[in-house]
Amino acid sequence: MSNHLGTELDVVFTYKWTKDVSFNAGYSQCFATATIEVLKTGNRDNSNNWAWLMVTVKPSLFKTKINHSKTN
Repeated sequence: MSNHLGTELDVVFTYKWTKDVSFNAGYSQCFATATIEVLKTGNRDNSNNWAWLMVTVKPSLFKTKINHSKTN
């Protein structure tokens, strides 16, 4: 048996809505080989794909402005 288990194709889309909020979406497809069919005891011709969505929120809760100027 070959030690190659398969190939995976991934597509990711990112959209930055605002400075603090972004959206990500992805799709993955796995193309299995005969080796993984033996290891997992399944059918490599079955579809093996998935999609996902993610929302990322990074708010600025605390901001401090530091003044470095000296006054004499």
